Amino acid sequence: FANIDDHQFSYFILDKLRNKAVVLKDYHILMGSGKSAEFFQTVFASDDILRNYNPSKKVLSIQTNACALTPDPLFSRENMRDGLSLVSRLKHSDIVYSDFLPIANTHLTYSIPLEFNSAISTYFSGASLVNSLSSFIEMHLMNNKHRQYPAVMVNVRKHSMDVVVCKGNELLFCNSFEHQTGEDFIYYLLYVMEQLQLNPDVHQVIVFGEIERNSSAWLIAQKYIRYLMLGDKPENLEYSYGFDQLMPSQYHLLFSQILCV
Repeated sequence: FANIDDHQFSYFILDKLRNKAVVLKDYHILMGSGKSAEFFQTVFASDDILRNYNPSKKVLSIQTNACALTPDPLFSRENMRDGLSLVSRLKHSDIVYSDFLPIANTHLTYSIPLEFNSAISTYFSGASLVNSLSSFIEMHLMNNKHRQYPAVMVNVRKHSMDVVVCKGNELLFCNSFEHQTGEDFIYYLLYVMEQLQLNPDVHQVIVFGEIERNSSAWLIAQKYIRYLMLGDKPENLEYSYGFDQLMPSQYHLLFSQILCV
């Protein structure tokens, strides 16, 4: 299972017999160099596991800013490119994909550059391709299906954040925002809660990803959100020794891909 965004490429290996994560590696990416054949060529040349390991299944999730959600009754595969172009600027050469989210009965449509698509075909031949938001949404719709009140889930990446709000297994909101400072982080979070009429003193906010308790984003959020908490690793996986050294909220998008098995 692998995940890539503009700043990081990471993967883990699942032992299916034990349902256990046994290997985890990641690579930090220089801005603009990640989604290219040259990047993957460099990584595969230096990584014996990636170069020699032959798994029974490969899943690659990607983060992309060009994406849109469409309820299943309104979705048309023939017109999904036109639908995505209404909310995102697409290049003529971009390749458009769509993930179906059964629990939400909706489709997440997204695009990737042609060069990146070619690199995937070369270095991840036979891999299932998904958008990282798809597994994030589905994981939390499943985890919150018995919850009676709305909950806010935030996944933090280096300079961006994904916000998902659900009530039971109903998806109320999903969007991504760029942030550079702690002030940006709390601004977008409070803006979403205000639009959905959620009370920061009442509703729970669970944060995953690249955030620490001493970060500016966390410290300022504590001042405004009463029930702020760090998320945990998915409970439907076992983890080898060494994984306990990670913060429980780290690599959440990566581990959420277990839904794709």
